[in-house]
Amino acid sequence: MKNIFKILSIGLIIISSCGKENPIKVETPINTLDTIKNFNGILFPVSGKLTLNFEHYFANTPIIYGSQNYITNANDTITISDLAYRISNIQLFDFNKKTWVDVGTYKLNPGLDAFEYKFTINNIPAGLYNNIRFNIGVDSLRNHVGDQSGDLDPALGMYWSWTSGYVHFRIEGRKIPSLQTFSLHIGGSPNVVNKNFDLLSYKVKDSLKGISFDMKLDVSKFFNTPFLYDLSVDPLNIHNEFEPIIKQKILPNMLGMFSVENVKAD
Repeated sequence: MKNIFKILSIGLIIISSCGKENPIKVETPINTLDTIKNFNGILFPVSGKLTLNFEHYFANTPIIYGSQNYITNANDTITISDLAYRISNIQLFDFNKKTWVDVGTYKLNPGLDAFEYKFTINNIPAGLYNNIRFNIGVDSLRNHVGDQSGDLDPALGMYWSWTSGYVHFRIEGRKIPSLQTFSLHIGGSPNVVNKNFDLLSYKVKDSLKGISFDMKLDVSKFFNTPFLYDLSVDPLNIHNEFEPIIKQKILPNMLGMFSVENVKAD
């Protein structure tokens, strides 16, 4: 009888042991980007979003359509009635010199707001980036391929139907007091401007709400830096890509118009 009880006891212990499974520990993989403490540039530990906010000034005076006078270095007093441009092909460069390229980004500021234009790009790949680049204009791959959609829809304006190509940058206004109008439209595949900004002076980590760039567009530099654009001598109207003054003065001046004023986590 004792042997029977001993056998039953052993069986119960075995059954009890079999009924208790050891819990399996699931360890969360370490996000090496999230563990970086010291870095330079902008850091996305996971996929995030990037906002570019452009504010428009003439030197340090905000752009106001029609009612605000601005004086160029050539002593031209002007008002501005229209300011429009396209931003495209935004690129972020990481420390390994690999590139993330959003080749589908073509953003049009149609000039409706005199002072501000901003947009957001989602799904920025996780990474540590030390450089940002973008075009002012539409690259040759998309500039002469006929009707397109989105911000490249010709119906939105900034399009030359006679050459089936896009206008990259447009500024219009008047000279004061003569009230002569000026209309400078810069377009054509050879006239795309590429801007490049070093981000090593920043240390900004995505807060999981995104990272924002405050950009300044200084219209005074269109007329002043590095070349003087004198509306009393230089063309008041440009509506084709072949005007020699574009490469001589305007494109170098456009390079200096854009600057990064601040980078912050949202």
